[in-house]
Parts: sequence; C-alpha cells; structure tokens
Amino acid sequence: MIIRKLLAFFLACILVPAIIALFSVGSALEFLGTFWLIFFYGMPLMLLYGLPISCLSDKVTSNFSAPARALVAFGYMFFGVILVFLLHLFNIGFFKNEPWNDLSQLFLIFSTVGAVFVWGIDEILRKVADWERIQSGM
Repeated sequence: MIIRKLLAFFLACILVPAIIALFSVGSALEFLGTFWLIFFYGMPLMLLYGLPISCLSDKVTSNFSAPARALVAFGYMFFGVILVFLLHLFNIGFFKNEPWNDLSQLFLIFSTVGAVFVWGIDEILRKVADWERIQSGM
C-alpha cells in the first residue's frame, strides 16, 4: 500500500502544480515560476498531511465496494479544505487580522484539486497492478 500511496503522491505533486500554473499564467517563464512555487510549498504539505490522511482512509475503507469508494473523494476534499481553513484561522488569530486574500484562494484551490488528484491517481493505481505482490517482492 505504501508504495502505491507514495507513487500517487509523487504524480499528484507534479500534476497539480502544472495544471494550476497552466491555467493561471500566460508566458512560459511565469508558468515555471508558478509551478515551482506551488511545487515547493505544496509537496511537503501533501506528503506530511495528505499521506497519513490517505493511509488512514485506506484502512477505514478497505472493505468498501467500488461505488462506495467514490464517496471517499469527498473525504479527501474535506480534509484538503479543512487544512486551508485551519491555516487561515491560525494566520488571523495569532499574527495579523488579514482578510481572505488571493494566496488563501490559491491554497484552497491547490488543496482541493490536490486531494481529488491524489484520490483519482490512487484509485487508478489500485486497479492497474497487484500492489500487495509488488510490495512483498521488495
């Protein structure tokens, strides 16, 4: 399971910044700057916060049928959105009284899109290979 999860998070850490940067900038130089900014800020959050949540979700939903597993995507989105609101409340409560700004919206978009991508990639990887056999062979 852990190899599949790490592969899903690695692919999502590449795809999500690329897609967000593709839709938010005009020139190639702006694309690269936006991509690397989102990549370097998002990757640690996805791995340190998202990977444990994803593993916990896998343990809880291991006996669910395929249609019920589709509902798990909402759980991924919920935890992605909760992180943004917690970070925003932390910023307002302890540092300064800053309103919801463009950076907050970018984090909200990144976390929601990232959560859906991780779930989708993980579900695709679950179907294409026998991960238990792959992991036991290592």
